[in-house]
Amino acid sequence: MGGEDIKVSVAMCTFNGAPFVGAQLESILTQSRMPDEIVICDDVSTDETLEIVKKFVARCPEKFRVFRNEVNLGCCRNYESAINRATGDVIFLCDPDDVWFPDKVVEMLGMFAANPEVVLVYCDAVIADRELRPMGTAFNRRSEIDLRKPPTSRELRHGIAFNGPMIAFHSRLKPFVIPISPLSMQWTPDHWIAFIAHALGEIQVIDHPLVYYRRHDRNDGGDAEFDGGLWHQWKVVKKKYSGPKASSERRRGWEDMILRLREIKGGGLKVGNPAKLDELLQLSESCLRFAKDRESCKRKNRLARASGALRLLLAGDYHRYARGVKSFVQDMVIP
Repeated sequence: MGGEDIKVSVAMCTFNGAPFVGAQLESILTQSRMPDEIVICDDVSTDETLEIVKKFVARCPEKFRVFRNEVNLGCCRNYESAINRATGDVIFLCDPDDVWFPDKVVEMLGMFAANPEVVLVYCDAVIADRELRPMGTAFNRRSEIDLRKPPTSRELRHGIAFNGPMIAFHSRLKPFVIPISPLSMQWTPDHWIAFIAHALGEIQVIDHPLVYYRRHDRNDGGDAEFDGGLWHQWKVVKKKYSGPKASSERRRGWEDMILRLREIKGGGLKVGNPAKLDELLQLSESCLRFAKDRESCKRKNRLARASGALRLLLAGDYHRYARGVKSFVQDMVIP
């Protein structure tokens, strides 16, 4: 499938992943096309994670570069550290609790080899429980977007719909995506990278699963379409977006993105499609205006915020930049 001369890095972040990390590393070391390096950044695990990792290092010491943070950095900064240390041409994001199909590397690498304009590739994933029992696929479980084709700018307004275990990206994105915005309320590392990738090059899709995406009680955050139904979604939203602080983080997340896109535009680095960059910058500015309006509403009591939120709903902003009536109801009901 090509790509034999492309150097492949795996950027794995670990934190108390002892129950799962062994299965993940085994799936990586038994790939039909082995990665050239596996960079592991451990965020001060207190369980047996590093002891398990060391057993795999002993099997293939030439493949591994393992680092342990002096203090806990959190997910965003830890992934940033792993990506910075990766030296490959193509970087695979890697959680410690998933399991790769044997041909994941070779199939995704082939997409980069076939088209030099490709900066990011994502694949489908089998959603699995703690015991790796399948619960459907990511492409089928996402109800609001067709993941079988790259997202449009319009779809990106609502957020990225594919996740880290499904992603590989070209290292030429590194100067544009690092540092990653720390505001996880708006951006996780994978979503930050994918959003900027859309502005800078081509995104390609592999329309079949290449990874088991394990969902369990230790997953950060929550995902209603993967982890449960409407009641689960309500609990996740209430937990993550209660209070004005959450709205403030969403607003500052868009400010971070706009700042980064403007830096890219004026920084003199080669951009494959300047028109698409301008389009995404304009989109981000519109999302920021909406985020400011939502923040303003959320700072009022429920009765006082009604008129402002209703105005945004009738203007179509909730449908353009959020999840329509569901987001309107959330803003009205959640403190």
